[in-house]
Amino acid sequence: MKTTLFIVIALVSTFLFSCSHSHEHGDHAEAFGLVLFDSNNMEVLRVQNGNPSDSIHVKIDSVSKVYTVKFLDDKNELFTPSDDEISMKLTLGNGAIASETISNKWNFTVKGLSVGTTSLRVSLFHDDHADFVSAPIYIAVR
Repeated sequence: MKTTLFIVIALVSTFLFSCSHSHEHGDHAEAFGLVLFDSNNMEVLRVQNGNPSDSIHVKIDSVSKVYTVKFLDDKNELFTPSDDEISMKLTLGNGAIASETISNKWNFTVKGLSVGTTSLRVSLFHDDHADFVSAPIYIAVR
């Protein structure tokens, strides 16, 4: 009886804790990948199925071109979130190799600080939590 009661309590606790982190997403699309575009609206890099198609290359002491981020939904269609509560955050693996600057809500640049390779993750934030975090995009500074 004690074992059965323990199992029931464990299952209920697991359910309650998993539900405490759930949230409503309303009508906005869910991201499953992303595409980076240059200022001419040409595709530069695609992160799909957890795999980036290329790397970002930047020279030391130089700033990259401006990249515009668009996200891929579950049908691989591009979208840009329009909800004011949704924002993009960038996370660098090693800030001594490169720095990033978000120039507006969906655009960013990368500056090469020292020779090497680091990673960049693009996150799509809804209020105070990440709805999507990309696979690492590698930045090569030469």
